This record gives sequence, C-alpha cells and structure tokens, in this order.
Amino acid sequence: MSSPSHNAASSALGYLYQSQWPLLELLRRSDQLPDCAITLELYDDVAWEQGGTATDLLQLKHHLRSHRGLGDKDADLWRTIAAWMDTNEVGDPDGPTLTLVTTQTANTGTAVAALRPDGRDIGEALRLLEVAAGESTAAVSAEARRRFAALDPAVRAVFVSRIYLLDGATLIGDLDAEVRRALKFVMPRGHEDTFIGLLWAWWHRNVVDLLQGKRRSVSAVDAAVAIDNLRDQFTRDNLPTLVFANQFDPAAAQVLTPSRLFGGSIVAVRSTRSWACCNRCSRNSALPWSAEGEVGRDQHGCPSGAVPGLAVRL
Repeated sequence: MSSPSHNAASSALGYLYQSQWPLLELLRRSDQLPDCAITLELYDDVAWEQGGTATDLLQLKHHLRSHRGLGDKDADLWRTIAAWMDTNEVGDPDGPTLTLVTTQTANTGTAVAALRPDGRDIGEALRLLEVAAGESTAAVSAEARRRFAALDPAVRAVFVSRIYLLDGATLIGDLDAEVRRALKFVMPRGHEDTFIGLLWAWWHRNVVDLLQGKRRSVSAVDAAVAIDNLRDQFTRDNLPTLVFANQFDPAAAQVLTPSRLFGGSIVAVRSTRSWACCNRCSRNSALPWSAEGEVGRDQHGCPSGAVPGLAVRL
C-alpha cells in the first residue's frame, strides 16, 4: 500500500502537470488551431475553445510509473467517463471532442487502444467498454459503470464516438525539454536557458490568472506575441534585465581591481550606474561599469568577465 506522503506527492505532481502541460500543447498545436485558445479548469482540466465555445475537452492523468499499461477496467478511465457524463450532453453528436491524455500506454486489444487518433475503431471500442462495464467488480468504478450501461444505446454510441485517447504523454520531468524542442529554431543562440526561464515565468503568471478567473483563456496568438517579445529582448542592443538593485550586494564591487573594470561595448548613461554584460564574451562574472564613461576592454575586445545575456539595472 502506498504511504500517505507518496499519495500526496503524486497528487501534487498531477496538479502541477495540469498547469504545465498546456504550454506544450499550445506550442505544438498553435499552427493547427490559430484561432483557438486554451482554458484551465473552465470546461474541464484543460480545453480548447473557439469563439467562446469549447471544441475539445481534455482530462489529464499523470503517473510516474507509466510502464503500467492502461486497461478498460482501470479507475482512471471510468473516473474520466463519469466526469464527462456529469458535465456534458454525451449524446450530442456536435458536442466537443472528449480527450483523455495519459502518461500511460494503452494495453493492446483494449477499447482505449481503439480510441487512439490513428487506427480508430469506434465499434470495437464501444463493444469492449460495454463488456468492461459489465464484467468489472471494482467498487471505485461501480457507479460510473452503472451509469454508462444505463445510457440509451444510441446515446452511448455517440458518446464513445467523441472520445479520443492520447496515451504515452510526456512526463512532467520531460516537459521543459519538449518545450525547448518545440522552440529550437526560435530560442536565441547562447541564451536558451534564460529564454526558456522567462517563457515559463510568463506562462505561470497566466496560469495564476486563469485559475483566479482574471482571464478566460490564452490563445495561440497570445503565445506567439509573448515569444516574439521575449526573443526581441535578446538582440545585441537589448538584453533582458534579470537582477535589480535590491538583489545585488554593492560591496561586491569593492573587491574588483581597476584592471577588471569595463565599459567595452556598453555605452555609459549619465546619472545611472548598472551592472551589465556583453553578448560576445563567454566569461562568467558580471562586472561594474561607471557613469563616467568607458573603462577598458579585455584581450578579446569584450568587457572583462562579462556574463552573456545578463543585465543588472541599478
């Protein structure tokens, strides 16, 4: 039996997954759905909508031990079916697509395997779900199975025809790598970590706003604009400000010798004092420059000890 702390950790990861996975979904499908937007906990765990109408409802299931296959009698499946029966007119053929996203992989020969986007067999999926509903003895899914079996046969057939399975989904620990892969031709070269960190910060701010009801959705256009704005911060003349005065100890400047002070390619601004860097030098420390003007370059022609991509505003 799992310990309470293990169960709590799994639940926490599940909620975190529901907030992070949609960014990857937004990046991957923005070309296919340019006029659509993603919502969180509005229609379902996650949903796509167009013109204020839901087009695809997604239930997300995350399991660390995803080597265990998904079967037709599993609690995850029947909890999802129950949730959709609670919140949808399941017999509406024009209703939104119903998608189960899971890190597990469907077992061969099951109804859920027959509901994948490729090789769909709705008739076989319906037959096998009816069999599972009648044969399973699991108490946790008893009510959901009873309700499913009690649906009018025509309604049940329409319901199953709207269900899709996306199995083998990216695990939470791999989401960052997949986001990077989706943006590999967009990320500023040499500043990938900083760029991705800023993108996740933008997304998490939007997640909080979505969950608080301060905004309804985030569209593909919203994401494209945000990415363009972030990318523009990494030009040679416009590096992002990452650290502010209250985060920096001015006493650190006192240990630097005059030979290490630099102005280099950074133009001094009168009446200001900053800590900054240049884009060309790969050294690993930020050094002060003065409002009085340039104070020297290193042997590379770059400010000595500069950190690529870092500007500190004082």
